[in-house]
Amino acid sequence: MVKNYIPFLIIVSLLLICGCTTLTNSNNGTIITNSTPIGADVYLNNTYNGTTPNTINSVPPGAYQIEFRLKNYQTYSESINIQSNEVHHFSVSLIPITPTPVPIQTKADIQNMNSSLVATLGPGFNGFVCSSNGTAGQGQISISGC
Repeated sequence: MVKNYIPFLIIVSLLLICGCTTLTNSNNGTIITNSTPIGADVYLNNTYNGTTPNTINSVPPGAYQIEFRLKNYQTYSESINIQSNEVHHFSVSLIPITPTPVPIQTKADIQNMNSSLVATLGPGFNGFVCSSNGTAGQGQISISGC
């Protein structure tokens, strides 16, 4: 009676062992990313893939657009081709966006006094000159979050 169960047990054991095995496509590539400064969002064909430094595994062979995005920095973008079993290393230095100072001029009539403010503003501390009825003054203002 026990002999009748042996082939059944062997088949069940083989199915359990094979069922626990994960099949992977060893033909896929890998992309290793780094950026200065670190923390850039990495996009592969407009799909988010983490932040630098990062490793993107199991990338099927083919053509891709890779982008590095970080607030207040220019986006870095490049077309790449991934080959089977290939490892691509990307280490990019992102370029900060420096806003061009824009001269502004405001005029206000406060209690019948002609006042004006002329300043060139950008991120950080900025100087300004104001005048009211011919009396000039100056000061400093801090701008952040632009």
